[in-house]
Amino acid sequence: MNDNAITRAREALDQARATLIDEVRKASEYGLPVSKIAEYAGVTRKTVYAWLNGGTVTKL
Repeated sequence: MNDNAITRAREALDQARATLIDEVRKASEYGLPVSKIAEYAGVTRKTVYAWLNGGTVTKL
């Protein structure tokens, strides 16, 4: 991969992560339990709690 392809891939990953965090927050607003949100998002409950509290977790 050249540097341009790596940059595009990184940008796509960042956008996907941001979208996932937004969807996790919406699911919480709708009242879905954190355990189910984590299961559906493919992350840990700890990650969901961090995202809901405005934190970020870089390792999914």
